Amino acid sequence: MAFWALAEMVRQRLGIAEDAASEVAAARLEAGLLEWVTDPEERAFISPRLGALLGIAHPGFDRAELFAGWRLFIERLAATGPVVLVFEDMEWADEGLLEFVEQLLDWSSQAPIFVLVLARPELAERRQGWPAGLRTAAVLNLERLDDRDVRALLEDVVDGLSPGAVKRIVERAQGVPLFAIETVRALADRKSVV
Repeated sequence: MAFWALAEMVRQRLGIAEDAASEVAAARLEAGLLEWVTDPEERAFISPRLGALLGIAHPGFDRAELFAGWRLFIERLAATGPVVLVFEDMEWADEGLLEFVEQLLDWSSQAPIFVLVLARPELAERRQGWPAGLRTAAVLNLERLDDRDVRALLEDVVDGLSPGAVKRIVERAQGVPLFAIETVRALADRKSVV
């Protein structure tokens, strides 16, 4: 579970459904490695480590060995074209995933790999200043929207939303656009708005 987000990215790249049978996942892993990793020794190194990440191989490696295999795979992908990894809600991430991202940013800094980490400020509080302390990282803080902007967002999403509903949603959203949109979705699910 700690590396679920990374495993999902690898599954997506390899075309492996989350509920795929182990044999299917193993076959797709090997086919993907043949496509993106030209060196047979590197493929042999990467395969069991990615297999452990995907839950189709015995995880008999220590963390450093796993990270080395995962990182090498991402670097080989980047050798064929830029790689973008997007991690959402990283304030909830396990320390191991944060450590892997740090290592990837540090050790693979010359490869065309762009890592976008979306997180609430709690992440920087939990891991002092993370990721600002990393030499290859830049932090962009997004402030909450003001009430006027949340109101405009709601008006763009739903035509004719009553002023009372807009006011209540704006008050409860407290400047968080996701909360406002999810509230509208919940109302739509209940058929309260169209």
